[in-house]
Amino acid sequence: MAVILFIDLLGARARWKRGGIETSVRAFNHFTAFMIAAAKMDLEYVIDGLIETDAAAFVCSEPEAAFRIARRAYLRAFATPGGSMRERLWLRGAVVPAGEGPLRTGRTAWGPASRVNIFTYSREFFDAVAIEKSGFKGMRLLVRGDVVTARIKRTLALPIGPRWLIPLRRLRHSGYAPGPSEDLQDFLWMSTADSDEWRRLEYTMSSRLRDCTSDQEEFAQAAATQVLFHEASAIYHSVVNRAARATATAG
Repeated sequence: MAVILFIDLLGARARWKRGGIETSVRAFNHFTAFMIAAAKMDLEYVIDGLIETDAAAFVCSEPEAAFRIARRAYLRAFATPGGSMRERLWLRGAVVPAGEGPLRTGRTAWGPASRVNIFTYSREFFDAVAIEKSGFKGMRLLVRGDVVTARIKRTLALPIGPRWLIPLRRLRHSGYAPGPSEDLQDFLWMSTADSDEWRRLEYTMSSRLRDCTSDQEEFAQAAATQVLFHEASAIYHSVVNRAARATATAG
């Protein structure tokens, strides 16, 4: 199954307010290089794509490649420290089944308006964009239910002792927009079977939340991401505890 991975860089308006057009352009250029780097190891599976200012879309021939690209992008963005020249990055996105046509088509308007170009998204790409724009906050990646097959769950599952951590879940406390979103799930990009890595990610989350308290818009994104981490942590520790009990029983 081919899928569309759509990722948006949050905070473009806030960057312009803080540093003007130069800050925005620098952020867009950084994002372009950042997303190309995230996709580099899986470019053989990318059959179409586009990057426009603060948004990127890749059509991947298999969902596994889309999730690998997304995980690299999110983890690298999450690890990017703030500073005078490099701001903390926050991403938000969606994964949906792809159609057969291109992501975007263009044509000229008619008559006196022939110098005007009209661009139209494919139905599937529009769905991905609409999901990302549906109002949820935090550094999340929402996935259409059609993508979440038993095979994908097995492929993405992380072994923890005799149990498995599956990073695709319909969450209870991180909300979904009302309407055509009942089949959406979250890809828990921070999921890991390594306890040391998990503790490091939790520490990074706490640091990011603390460091952005002076910016109301960024703090809202950070707070929503913290809720996501709490849910992921509960899932992780549940699997760890069940694995420990299973191991003790077997012993």
